[in-house]
Amino acid sequence: MGHRIIQHCSCSFFIAGLALLGACSGGSGSGSGSSPVLPALNMDNPVVDEQAAAITLHAPLSKAVSSNASVDYRLIDGTAVAGSDYAAASGTLLFPAGSSQAQISLQLIDDDVPEATETLYLVFSYPDGITVATEQVTITIAANDGGGWTPMTEFDPHWDITGAFTAAAVCGDCHSAATDGSGVLRYPKQAGGEDVGPYSNWKHTPMAHSFDDPYFQAKMQDETGQFPDLAGTIEDKCLSCHTPMAHNHAHTTGLNLDTNACLSEDGCYRMINAQQSMMAREGISCTLCHQIDPANLGQSFSGGFVIDSANLTLYGPYLDPVTQPMSNNTRYSITGSAHIQTSETCSVCHDLKTPTVDINTNQLTGTEFVEQSPYAEWLNSRFGDGGSDDQQCQDCHMPT
Repeated sequence: MGHRIIQHCSCSFFIAGLALLGACSGGSGSGSGSSPVLPALNMDNPVVDEQAAAITLHAPLSKAVSSNASVDYRLIDGTAVAGSDYAAASGTLLFPAGSSQAQISLQLIDDDVPEATETLYLVFSYPDGITVATEQVTITIAANDGGGWTPMTEFDPHWDITGAFTAAAVCGDCHSAATDGSGVLRYPKQAGGEDVGPYSNWKHTPMAHSFDDPYFQAKMQDETGQFPDLAGTIEDKCLSCHTPMAHNHAHTTGLNLDTNACLSEDGCYRMINAQQSMMAREGISCTLCHQIDPANLGQSFSGGFVIDSANLTLYGPYLDPVTQPMSNNTRYSITGSAHIQTSETCSVCHDLKTPTVDINTNQLTGTEFVEQSPYAEWLNSRFGDGGSDDQQCQDCHMPT
């Protein structure tokens, strides 16, 4: 996902995926002379038991406050996930005049899934009448269900078939290079030469790594940490294009959808499910792009592609293909279609509008933010105006 910095008042909001809208409060000036030392909030890093369910965390001050004071707080994911391991929470912690501590309630979600010890974070901000010595507290959840669970196992490219989709490795059985001419499409000129088969080339592309891209995962985690009550909605939006096969399968079948922190009545496809799915972790592969229905292309964006899971048609770049070999060895119907080499096919994900969030209420505003629009930019450039020098996205980004 792209990013933008929007300067507003005296601070910046980092935009990635969901746009943040709101106003900043101005800083207060400081007068001359010394100021009294304010009470300081300083918390230890607690360890809690998963089966305890309800936990009370104590937030002590270095001394009692002389007048009412407050500080904002929120819980954010570490290895623990809001909605699966604990209940998302944020708010304002109040210290009445004369008090020297306050309490925060933490709701844990006990399950029978074997897990290792997990962590989440309690983050403080915007203190009023106190200072914060510990801005981030690490909360460790000790598992009571055996432990030893590894969140992500080694990726298996031979996950075979799920719903309308097939592992790219299956396509690679034929669409690979061979020095004896038996490989489909291109092959190296010399034995031991570079493998220029489509499957080999795809494995090293951003499309093959759309899910495991660490920058993408870090930004999505940052956003869900800022807005835990919208974490499901945020993840579902991002994963619609970063794990499009698994996301499409989940919403087509109704399987592996979660209604926690999700504004959709049908549920949201969550990161915790994607981490366990080999189809999700494969990112964007052959049977995603080659099954995109040409209907409404150029009008449907932000992950709004259509896959006809009933008819299972693969579209290829050649208008009169030899279909029998693939039809005999796969479950797909094969047809040629010009749309597979047009910018409109790329636009279904690469023109992206995301919901905006009011930072004062942490609620969606009902408007959208143009997060990226390369297709619209191309359409209004010299390369998409219908002239003799037109170029499609694939001409530069996927040359043959």
